[in-house]
Amino acid sequence: MLLLMRRAVARPLRFARAQSSVIASPHVEWRSAADLRAPEEWYPKARLSRRRVIYHGGPTNSGKTYHALEALKRADADGGGGVYAGPLRLLALEVYERLNAAGCYCSLFTGQERREVPFATHASCTIEMVPVGRRWDVAVVDEIQMIGSPDRGHAWTRALHGLDAREIHVCGALDAAALVERLCGITGDAFELKEYERLTPLTTERAHLDGWTGVKKGDCVVTFSRDDIHRVRREIETANEDMKCCVVYGQLPPETRAQQARLFNDEASGYDVLVASDAVGMGLNLNIGRVLFRQILKYSGELSDEDLDGVDEAYREDSRKTRLSPVEHQLVKQIAGRAGRMATAFSSGGGGVTAMDARDLSYVRAALAAPNDAVSRAGLFPPAEILALFAAELGDADMGLGDVVAAFVEACDIDESLYYVCGQDEVAKVVKKLDDDIRLDLADMLLFCTAPCNLNDRFAVSMLNAYARARAGGGRCGPNVRLPKGRPSKLSDLHDLCSKHNVLDLYLWLAFRFPETFPDSAAATAQKQRCIALIAATLESRTLELPAKKGADDAEKTARTKKKGPARKRAPTSAKRRPGRAKPKR
Repeated sequence: MLLLMRRAVARPLRFARAQSSVIASPHVEWRSAADLRAPEEWYPKARLSRRRVIYHGGPTNSGKTYHALEALKRADADGGGGVYAGPLRLLALEVYERLNAAGCYCSLFTGQERREVPFATHASCTIEMVPVGRRWDVAVVDEIQMIGSPDRGHAWTRALHGLDAREIHVCGALDAAALVERLCGITGDAFELKEYERLTPLTTERAHLDGWTGVKKGDCVVTFSRDDIHRVRREIETANEDMKCCVVYGQLPPETRAQQARLFNDEASGYDVLVASDAVGMGLNLNIGRVLFRQILKYSGELSDEDLDGVDEAYREDSRKTRLSPVEHQLVKQIAGRAGRMATAFSSGGGGVTAMDARDLSYVRAALAAPNDAVSRAGLFPPAEILALFAAELGDADMGLGDVVAAFVEACDIDESLYYVCGQDEVAKVVKKLDDDIRLDLADMLLFCTAPCNLNDRFAVSMLNAYARARAGGGRCGPNVRLPKGRPSKLSDLHDLCSKHNVLDLYLWLAFRFPETFPDSAAATAQKQRCIALIAATLESRTLELPAKKGADDAEKTARTKKKGPARKRAPTSAKRRPGRAKPKR
């Protein structure tokens, strides 16, 4: 990065005074700070090191991550120790606990949490938090195929290019092996590929499951709606009086998901079945015997004719009507592959996979047989320093971050055979959700745009605005979240409680970066623990009140409401409240 910044600063900065849109017709002079043709030069320390990159590639349950972590345990403390970087807090926490249990003193660094262990020689981090400015002996970068992710791919590119380590072990599907080898050729790093086969067989059952009485101990039932997860749990427990179900889905706190996984894995806990979303596809070690797809349709929003052309023909008409479309083949593989994990009660016979519908079972078979798409390009997103240089060259002090990023994407030079700019759509979404009168400098605004906030949650967006306003005003701000006195009795109240937990997570994330503005991290942590306890107590209850209309998926209800249009139009109100104007306390 320093080399690129020097190169940019060395050239005379030319400030744009043109009347025309900077996005429509960028001047060639602006490209001095928008040169992404050699992103590996952003990390001069790594370029001075002789690095060896070992690619551990294979399907789920093949032992690839195990071998990489064994190498991490052997990292020489005098040579810098070891570091793990993964996509999820749950994965970072699991490695942190595993290394400490093995006698390797390891600290934990995630966006919301830091546990510094005295005399630690190792660190376990989420991918965005991995330190690239210091020397390591061994580094492990997990789920390397996500280097092609349109939202977060740049974090894996940063880790691969920027880690200053003697050995870098990257783990994941083989999809990105050729790309990583090409990138190593550019950086001059040695590359070695180790391929792995699945350790236990995975069998697709011949027939779909007809009714919940066929559910058995060790099953994981997968559906893609959080309301449907709770309905399925109720239906299974009603049809099988001696069964109890755990639940796992993305809106639950990571700590709750880990607790539910422990209950499911513990044969003495009394919990026999797991009902889950695609959140089980990554980050949890689960003793699953069989994966049962309740459905393979997931809400996809408004679909254009071009989008519909890409939908499997068997589902195309349904997708047109309901805005639900089949999940990608790779996700089906990832979820199904969780069955029959090695060193569990189901490893000897292997794992099974089936569905509740004959059409869905055919789709699952096709997905498991389909070849993986190769990851051909790595994601890039300009660091704040480069965006600041570019904004200075534009010479418009009033230009917002969204416009700066859009202009940068339009003007940048990039090797399109290896890289593409990613993450800009997420930045644009956050910018649109923030009130126009909030004035943050570019670096602060960029951090707020990468904060963990659910933009589909009205309360979370209102709190993001409140926190951004506090930062812009130079004041101090507490969490401003009110929790109920007792556990929720309705599913909607449970959703609200999960929303409040996510806002507390957001506050802690901001507190680590702006402690002078958000000083109440201790109070937020205490509230977070209380929130987790209330959620756990709610999940233990069998009397949670579910929505009145049974069998209706959240997404399907949304689609029906939109489809009916004027027939359900309410009387006009005097003023429409914007999500960002909602009361901050709730």
